[in-house]
Amino acid sequence: MTAQLPLCVQYLQAFSTPIIALMVAVIAYRQWRTAHQNLLSQLFDKRMAVITELRGIVAELLQDGKFDNGASLKFLRATTGADFLFGSEVKAYLDRIYTVLLDLHVCDVELEHAEGQERVVLVQKRRPLFDELSGFFKKFSELVAAYVKMDQKQSWF
Repeated sequence: MTAQLPLCVQYLQAFSTPIIALMVAVIAYRQWRTAHQNLLSQLFDKRMAVITELRGIVAELLQDGKFDNGASLKFLRATTGADFLFGSEVKAYLDRIYTVLLDLHVCDVELEHAEGQERVVLVQKRRPLFDELSGFFKKFSELVAAYVKMDQKQSWF
């Protein structure tokens, strides 16, 4: 004859395995959620570093007003990898700004030797390019805003 365990101990034995499994599942989910949030935080940091660097470069260019090959190269280096951090619309805009920088450089080189009507034409060609570069901060901020929003909601458990 076997001694029977009390009913409460039998219930405890029956429910202990599912309860432990549930606890393990909750812990695993929380670890995944923490890793996911960490990844989002690192991605945010990388994106903000690129944004800050590009804003600094453009601000320096607008302040100095010197558009040489060094400035274009500096901008190009700062955009390296941006297509992996941002979408195609941001990449296309950065490519456009790089083209504007190159065009401004060409205008500046040609202005050094231009005289008369040729100089007037070059100045008229340069002005919209400079204006487009001046609008960089507003347009770029609008394009990258969706990528740097920290709007992930916290889970309830």
